[in-house]
Amino acid sequence: MRIKPLALLVIGLIALTHCDTRSQWVRLSGPQSGVSLVSMDSNLFVCTGGGVYRTTDLGSTWLDASGGLSSGCNLGNVMVFGTHLFIITSQCKLWGSVDSGRSWQQQANGIAPSGNGGAGSITSFNDTLITCQGLSLYRSFDSGLTWISDSGIRWYPYGSHLPPVPAAVEQFAYSDNSLLAATDAGGIYRSVDAGASWKVVDSTGSFDTIVFCITTNGRFAFAGVENLQKSGGTLHRSTDFGLTWSVANHGLPNSKIRSLKCIGGTAFAGLINGGGVYASHDSGLSWFDVSLSLGGEDIRALEVCGSYLFAAGGSGLWRRPLSEMIGSAAVKPTDRIPVMRSTYPNPFSSSTTLSLSPATSGYAEVSIVNLLGTEVIHLFSGELPAGEHTFTWDARGMMPGMYMGVVRANGRTERIPMMLTR
Repeated sequence: MRIKPLALLVIGLIALTHCDTRSQWVRLSGPQSGVSLVSMDSNLFVCTGGGVYRTTDLGSTWLDASGGLSSGCNLGNVMVFGTHLFIITSQCKLWGSVDSGRSWQQQANGIAPSGNGGAGSITSFNDTLITCQGLSLYRSFDSGLTWISDSGIRWYPYGSHLPPVPAAVEQFAYSDNSLLAATDAGGIYRSVDAGASWKVVDSTGSFDTIVFCITTNGRFAFAGVENLQKSGGTLHRSTDFGLTWSVANHGLPNSKIRSLKCIGGTAFAGLINGGGVYASHDSGLSWFDVSLSLGGEDIRALEVCGSYLFAAGGSGLWRRPLSEMIGSAAVKPTDRIPVMRSTYPNPFSSSTTLSLSPATSGYAEVSIVNLLGTEVIHLFSGELPAGEHTFTWDARGMMPGMYMGVVRANGRTERIPMMLTR
């Protein structure tokens, strides 16, 4: 049968339309640039360098969330800690908000003024807040269950100067019981005692090297590394909770990596110099381009909110459905969050049982830590099928007091307090 030219044209237009509308990024209205992103429940926050903005409808509309912040300051790292927001500005000043950014208070009690003109970094590790201000580290913690009400009010200096050279931390991450620090001098550092001492685990070959970003996913860790004497950047990968590292650039262009994000079994890398966004489904062994329609945007931050991956670039904010990049099953919130049902009995005098019910199968870790964040027992590591699971902790011989049951899976963490009595 002969197809008429008009019919061929219609078929071609349908095919072209299909190719143009599927698997693409959508540019959002509102802030025209971004340096960091963070989500809290259904809220997404973006720091633009000069202000903080919040959206509750996945980027359709934006509200100013800069109330109380010093005008004219450069904004950098932002993070969520329970119901608290923290942000670090120029001169390494730390600010906190407990009302979704409607108002901010400077968190300066105990933190010495820093002469470092850049922004610092902040993270939480086993229920302890940790921040890098200039070349010094500080942490805030509470010795009881009321620790969340002490989120950044009292700060204590510790671990000053990451050895063997003074280094400022660009970004923190944790994997298993290891705290990892991406620094601007000397590479990647690792601490197994909640930051009291540090060891270089990847010197990256030169002190002219900056590690701009770092993230973890179970036992895997990824870092974006840049040598100031060379063009481009490299991705470094660890398969043993950050203890050893190797270069894993297969499929990545020679561009500088400024943001990393893991969701489920997929890792994403945001690149500048027109690099766009790349994804990996095999724990970083190989990468493929998912930048269709980004138009050479420099990507400085990535974050997941709802069923979308958001990207902050030098000239705009972007959004793309996760289902187009990692499969529809991965976009369900229950697939991304490990669910710790309960511990029983609690309080307990000899043993207690943790009940866990993940919605999907995946790599998971179950452990018990004390209030200093030190692991006292590792109950499970490995592939955990979906469904009900129980893990029993025999605490005979342990000191009475408060402990935390910790579950890590798919880049997320849940904790539940447990009281050991006698």
